[in-house]
Amino acid sequence: PSSGLSPRARAVGTSWPGTSMDGHAWRQVAQLLQCSDSPGGDSDNDDEEFIALDGVALHQQVHPSRWCVTREDLVQFRFEVGEAIQDGRIVPVVGDEFDPNDDCMGPSIATVTQQFIRPVTAAWGGASWALMLHPQGLECHVFVTHCWSEGVFEFLDKVLNSWPRTAKHAYCCMLSNPQNLSISSLLDQPEQSPFAKALKAARCMLVVPNSSCSVYTRIWCVYEAFLAYSWNKPIFTASAPVRGVRRRAGLMLAIVVLGGVLGALAPAAGLDPHRLAPLLVVLLYFSMYFFAGGRLHCTSALLLGVLCSWWVASTVATKGVEWILAAIICSAFGAGLLALRSTDELWSRQVRLEAEQLRAGFTGKLQDARSSVARDKEQIMSQIQALEQEAEVEHAITVLISAGMSTPSLRSVAQLGIDISGVGWWRPVTVYLVLLLFVIRPIILIVLDLSCSGVRVWVPWLQIAHGLAWLVLFRASGPDQRGFAAAVAVWLGWVPYMLLIFLWTTSEWLLGGDLVTFISCRGWSCAPDVVGTCVFGPLMVLLSALGIEECAALPVVGTPLVRLLLHYMRRRQNLQTLPLQIGGGDSPSSCASEESDCSNV
Repeated sequence: PSSGLSPRARAVGTSWPGTSMDGHAWRQVAQLLQCSDSPGGDSDNDDEEFIALDGVALHQQVHPSRWCVTREDLVQFRFEVGEAIQDGRIVPVVGDEFDPNDDCMGPSIATVTQQFIRPVTAAWGGASWALMLHPQGLECHVFVTHCWSEGVFEFLDKVLNSWPRTAKHAYCCMLSNPQNLSISSLLDQPEQSPFAKALKAARCMLVVPNSSCSVYTRIWCVYEAFLAYSWNKPIFTASAPVRGVRRRAGLMLAIVVLGGVLGALAPAAGLDPHRLAPLLVVLLYFSMYFFAGGRLHCTSALLLGVLCSWWVASTVATKGVEWILAAIICSAFGAGLLALRSTDELWSRQVRLEAEQLRAGFTGKLQDARSSVARDKEQIMSQIQALEQEAEVEHAITVLISAGMSTPSLRSVAQLGIDISGVGWWRPVTVYLVLLLFVIRPIILIVLDLSCSGVRVWVPWLQIAHGLAWLVLFRASGPDQRGFAAAVAVWLGWVPYMLLIFLWTTSEWLLGGDLVTFISCRGWSCAPDVVGTCVFGPLMVLLSALGIEECAALPVVGTPLVRLLLHYMRRRQNLQTLPLQIGGGDSPSSCASEESDCSNV
């Protein structure tokens, strides 16, 4: 693309608009770049007049911590980059032979900067992309650290998918720094660099892994980790959207429907649902809670469909309207549970992938990080070593790679020798399980009068209170606490409670009783409900409220309990402790290029 300005662009000195750029101005950006490509500089809209900003003056007046963009800016930027690729304004180059039809990876950040960001911002007077859109600047909430070797779509999708819900603005070096101006003088003292000033103002730091190498093979990303650790900033890992979730969940729901059809046809084939139902319940329980894998998910879905079909048919024939509605609601929630649980493998696979991307080429030693400018590394390492924090920063990065995030709380727990691998991730099905067992189930039991009555009528209501309290705590807790809260809910709430209910109901069958008649009796669920309400519910809420750090600090039982909960959580999610270094000290050559370093602006 041509680097010349459109004839319609005019400099306005230090005068610039006082408001942020709107959708109309976004269209002007695209039109301006297209004008610069045409020999005559003609535009389809001759009435448009483009105003260029004085980039030098703008960046001198606006503090670096305000060189930020919004989430909506990133969404629009992704669209504009896609349009530029299709229009031929961003083309493959030597070292970046990207596929123009690839919407997942895209050209590298370096290529997009050279062929798109620089021409556009140059035409607007040389300001950064962020100040071009928001000349007065925006308060920094999130600091994004990344290595320039990743694909632009890979980067944007991860940042957009992991954007903190309370954040509005983010500092991202490729868009925040003026790519047409030289700020090398600002990098002479790393602690006074725009990166440092923006990170100090940010609430948290978001690390973007990539498929090329670990960001921590680059010295400036290491330095940003050092600053975040020094200032007690939470560090989170950006994760890509998990693909295939809807397809996998839809498949499970279809198999449940197929099971329902087979269940409806079973009596015609001479099968007695009354005799087979208890056996199928046992098989369903073991297939759902003790095994994993795609085929067993399908088996569970098929068994659930058969059982739901038999239950609905039985209630239609013998029970009232409330029983029929309860059977339909329970069947729907059971199908939803299986659909969510079947997607766990996809989530776990994404978690392992992000951790491996952060490990790739990282040796665990800050000294091994590289820089395109030797003097930068010398200054950064001397500053870290002068404060005697090299080991602490290495530990913080190790916690980030293992847990998916690095916060003061998680670093404190890791110091106790507890393996926190995967604690930064939690499964959506966990929330569903708590809602189903501690809220939906007791409501149904109250309506059908199957739980406690008389002096113990309060039992199901207190159980509902426990479920709602945990859901509120989970929603209000920080991201570094949710993985532990989920582990507590599953292993101290759901699993023992469900096991108790299972043993209570199957004991009647094993003793020769009629299971169907038993679970239809008034108050049959009171005994397990009393235990669940007085033991499992309070334990689940209390430990979740304490959080991982406070639980680990409990005398005698704290550390072993947290270690055990996290161990079972990892095993359930197929998250195993991986060695710190994978693939030795090798890393892709793309990380060694000067364009890969965020200090190149």
